[in-house]
Amino acid sequence: MRLISNKKIETHLTAISKLLDNAEEVIFCVAFLKKSGLDSIIENLKNSVTKCKFYIGTDFYLTEPIALRTLFKNGHEVYITKKERITYHPKIFYFRKGNSIDILVGSTNLTSGGLETNIEASIALTTSPNSVIDNEFKNLLASLTEHSTLVNEQIISNYEMKFLAYRKRHNKADQEFQIDLLKIDELIKEQEIELAKLELAKQKNSGTGNPSPRQSIVKIRTEDYDEFPVSLAKYIDYRTNIRSAAAVYKKHTDKDLVKWYDRMKELIRNEALPDELALQLIDADFPFENAWGSTIRMMWDQKFRLLLEFKEKEQKHLDYTYVTQTSNKKSPYYELGYWIGEQKQRIKGQHGSPWGKYEEQKMQSINYMWDRPDVGGESDDEGWWGDLMQLQKYYSDKKNYHSVPSQKTKLGRWLNEQMTLKNTGTRRKGREKKFLNGLREDQLGELLKKNNVEWKWQEQLEREGILAGLKGWRELTEWEAEIGNRRPTSAEKNYFKPIRDWKAGIRNRSKTWDREKEKWKLDILTDAGFPLPEPNLIDNEINAST
Repeated sequence: MRLISNKKIETHLTAISKLLDNAEEVIFCVAFLKKSGLDSIIENLKNSVTKCKFYIGTDFYLTEPIALRTLFKNGHEVYITKKERITYHPKIFYFRKGNSIDILVGSTNLTSGGLETNIEASIALTTSPNSVIDNEFKNLLASLTEHSTLVNEQIISNYEMKFLAYRKRHNKADQEFQIDLLKIDELIKEQEIELAKLELAKQKNSGTGNPSPRQSIVKIRTEDYDEFPVSLAKYIDYRTNIRSAAAVYKKHTDKDLVKWYDRMKELIRNEALPDELALQLIDADFPFENAWGSTIRMMWDQKFRLLLEFKEKEQKHLDYTYVTQTSNKKSPYYELGYWIGEQKQRIKGQHGSPWGKYEEQKMQSINYMWDRPDVGGESDDEGWWGDLMQLQKYYSDKKNYHSVPSQKTKLGRWLNEQMTLKNTGTRRKGREKKFLNGLREDQLGELLKKNNVEWKWQEQLEREGILAGLKGWRELTEWEAEIGNRRPTSAEKNYFKPIRDWKAGIRNRSKTWDREKEKWKLDILTDAGFPLPEPNLIDNEINAST
């Protein structure tokens, strides 16, 4: 018996991979299965001397349909285990080789995090067939089987529809939660500052503390607000007509201006200057000096809060955030767009202070879309992202799931153009062939995938139509075998007429299909045992012989 931890050299991945070699019986019982975890052991599964058995949970829709489908297509015995109002949550890995059995029981699921990077722990033990622990495990399997369904393509597809619907709602909730977390973090920060101020005041009043002048509590006063407009106007006039240097000369004749200048510096040093006043000072090129960094952060946070308000009002239904920049100063979001433009320049190192981790994390929390040059920005990035936002709005309507906008609409023509760029590329006269760049392909591809739309949409529709037709044809074949010489009823004739029509139509159309470009259709029909017309069979034999 030994402990397996991902912090050791022997991770769960290395332990499981080793035990898979030459195993004669393999059984996995895990709550969650993801493609990332399956990919890391798929080659070991292929090299295993036997097909494996999997009992997979689907609670919370964390198990990925693509991983279930991969196991199913590789011929493994896969069960979905679920019991109403009870969570299926075991993590058991069972390997038998001859008369030796190894079992791992612990916390790890079949995910990349569980196998390698998460903080996980499992007990590995060795036993023999028909031992106490082996028999208890087999009894557990028997009870699991009562609540398990052996998967096929239809069961996986049914789960996939629920999975996609859940993830769509869950992603939106995650975005809203991240915004709430940011607000909570800001509230906690404010509370910590207030507590620190109270502690300093308490020490000062009790005489136990000896705060320095920098530690004294400085607050904005009513008179500061009252004097600010007049004094700011004086300061701007001073900078324009008397002394271009930012600082107010202490021997300046206007003592009120000198006093106001010193007061502003005091508020800045103690981070007590309100945002709305700091904004005006920044516009007037007031010298913040050492307090510049904290003040810039304060101002940046204020703009970010405006961005959060924009997100809540205009783009709450979207998975990401994007502000269109406009030269129209009457636009309600002109200032916000202008600020976004400045942040783009900061990212490129062309404006203001360097772009930092703090700003990056904040923008990532709302999945803000950038047209960065290092990922292939193009000349019409603004327009392209705007079209992508329109497509997201189109899919926010549930009735548009598994569909594309009409080609008669601007959005439909745009999407068709993107699909062409991805699938075949386009070439203008005298120019090199152009394809969809990586960033755009990733973002648009993710949106299409969520809505069960493939890049080759027309081919997808044809394939789904053929598969649906084959389902009806199998039903027709089974019925014809059962009916024998009995005369069908009128209801039966009417029911099977569309299926017979499809069968005749597909046989006729298949004669004209291009043997290279549309071979995939013939392959689907041939693999299903569909009776293709003789010319197709002859062509297939000729192709096979050559």
